[in-house]
Amino acid sequence: MVWGCWILGCGKAGFQEPAPRGPIPVQAAPDDPSEAPDSPGQVPEGHPSQETPSGKAFRPTFYQPLGGSLTLPGRTTYRFRVPVARAGTRLRFVFRAGDAPLRLHEATVARAETKGALASAPLALTFSGAPGAHAAAWESLRSDPVLLQVDFREELAVSFEVEGAVATSARALFPHGARAPGGFSRKREGFGTSQTELVGLSAIEVEAEPGRCVAVVGVGTRAGSGEGDLRETWPAVAERLLGIPVLDLGGLEGAEAARSLESLRACGQVACVVLPEAEAVDGASAESLEASLSRTFERLRPVCDVHAGLLPASSRRPGPRGAVNTWWRTQLPAERLIDFSTGLPDAEAPDAAARMGHAVASRLAGARAPESTAPFSLRETYRDSTHEILAVDPSGTVYALEERQGSSKLYASTDNARTWTRRGVHPDGFGFYKMASLRDGTLLANVVSPGGHALSRSTDHGVTWTVVLPLDRFKMLQPHNIQELHGTVFFLEYQTFTEESPINLWVSQDGGVTWRVRYVFEGRRHGHGLVADPVQGVLWAMMGDVKGGLLRSEDEGMTWRPVVEGPPGVAVDAVVTPKGLLFGTDNLFAPPLPGVQRVGGDDVMVRLTQLPGPSYSILEVPGGGYVMGTTRETGGDVYAPDDFSAHVLYSADGETWTEFRAFPRATDNDYARADVYWALPSGEIILTLSNTQELGWRRGFMLLEAVRHGMRSR
Repeated sequence: MVWGCWILGCGKAGFQEPAPRGPIPVQAAPDDPSEAPDSPGQVPEGHPSQETPSGKAFRPTFYQPLGGSLTLPGRTTYRFRVPVARAGTRLRFVFRAGDAPLRLHEATVARAETKGALASAPLALTFSGAPGAHAAAWESLRSDPVLLQVDFREELAVSFEVEGAVATSARALFPHGARAPGGFSRKREGFGTSQTELVGLSAIEVEAEPGRCVAVVGVGTRAGSGEGDLRETWPAVAERLLGIPVLDLGGLEGAEAARSLESLRACGQVACVVLPEAEAVDGASAESLEASLSRTFERLRPVCDVHAGLLPASSRRPGPRGAVNTWWRTQLPAERLIDFSTGLPDAEAPDAAARMGHAVASRLAGARAPESTAPFSLRETYRDSTHEILAVDPSGTVYALEERQGSSKLYASTDNARTWTRRGVHPDGFGFYKMASLRDGTLLANVVSPGGHALSRSTDHGVTWTVVLPLDRFKMLQPHNIQELHGTVFFLEYQTFTEESPINLWVSQDGGVTWRVRYVFEGRRHGHGLVADPVQGVLWAMMGDVKGGLLRSEDEGMTWRPVVEGPPGVAVDAVVTPKGLLFGTDNLFAPPLPGVQRVGGDDVMVRLTQLPGPSYSILEVPGGGYVMGTTRETGGDVYAPDDFSAHVLYSADGETWTEFRAFPRATDNDYARADVYWALPSGEIILTLSNTQELGWRRGFMLLEAVRHGMRSR
């Protein structure tokens, strides 16, 4: 992956002088208990909060060893974009001095945005109530708790102004860091020049109940990370897959050892993974490595369950890897060994980080709830040929258009799509085209007018509407062009007016009231849809046609990495499963033929079965299992010679699929579609049909029930 200068604004000739400085208002927590809020969640974000007498404690969610030192003769501002690996509402930030005294003038935290900017107003950090603090050589400064709601792997922008000796890391793993002389910690725009080595910030702590964490020991975190990005290292991959913090302790030799081990005591249950750095292996004797590893093992034994990574092969640094691996096998039982040496021919390979992270997660995950394999079948419970379903909100209200009533009149059902009443009419007669519901019930609709497409918003369950984002000729393809992650709403554009166009990823952080572009996909035709995975903190984008593919973002859409490029990775919809991302491909011309595929935690794609046509939708069935729809388009060469139908298939485990029914096309001048996007509170699945002989050329729907083996149907 290439990191362009736009990330940091590094093409600037210089930077503006800071504005006149005044205090950042911070309201202290009241001393009088009668004036104090009942719970930390009642204090506005950014306000210092009192300790709570509960079982919670501040536990490390980010940790980096800082063993070097840099002397700054004058006030200098740093800004780093850092992921947090625990969800919570109260945070503390730890800064570290170098080999001489350090003065920290001021520090802030905010939600991160692209190009070094802040996505939210900066919140001031305090230190014993003061805006800054002093530290002696190698001492740490821990901030007072600050209230800020964060989700797992949400990225924060930490800015701080320091002078004197500041601790540093030698590893360039922060490509979005910035540095500038002067005071810029409150500046919302990007500033300064690139700073890829971490400076000053050694840890972030989140108040949480006791839990699990993993500590990586031995500095062997850079294997497979040629891009120089913390998020592309194998510990970051393991953290995402495990859903718990993976802390980088570095080596355990020298003065940093005691500090690193102390950080583990607040974690709870800790697993340590020992893997020497490649440079340490290269040129060393097996005897010296074994002695060093023995010392490390003895230091770790009292504080964590020790695991060892068998050293992977390296094309650049061979070293005595085989001898060390043999020695490890004599020191630890097999269940404590993570085998990086097989299935990974070269630690320098582009996919090494994904494979190593997946190996760690697989070993440390422990027993997981098995994916449902209870057999079931589908049966029809209801059908309607007069309503076109648009959305289902969290309360179970279904929104639709009604036949012969026009596209500007919205109808709603609160009884599992059996009866309908008019809910609202869009102003100026704009027609409803596609719709999505947010978690709080806010509706976002793609509406059509003579002037083109636009996004419109309703907060009263469809009664009234306001246009919030003109789109011109861009639009939504399906409801999942809109997704939510970490409190941000994402919208991925779709278009058909040209073979290639810049495609915008829009974001809103106020529930769809205002929008801005977070990322522009170049060299693509259109965006089919998005999948949000809050458990791993990632966002998937499905890009269409020949220039399409499957892409993943681990920083809320600010940067993207292709996982599967070209036709094999073209999908319209997908679901997250315990084994990976599951989807049917949207292939119209062979090769390849359309099929059900899964991308696992190691980024390896597995083809599970062939489909009778391209798939536009997949749904996780209430109670377990999956159902998928396919489309019979008007062209293409992937269909069987006598097949002019849309199909619906179902699976208990995502691997073995059974056809429920084929729906022959009503007319040959339009697509026959069978799509599954929603389930009802009753547990019934909404199957929307278009241009099928079953319901005619019109757009209607069926309701399907999953009948479980050994269970009585409704």
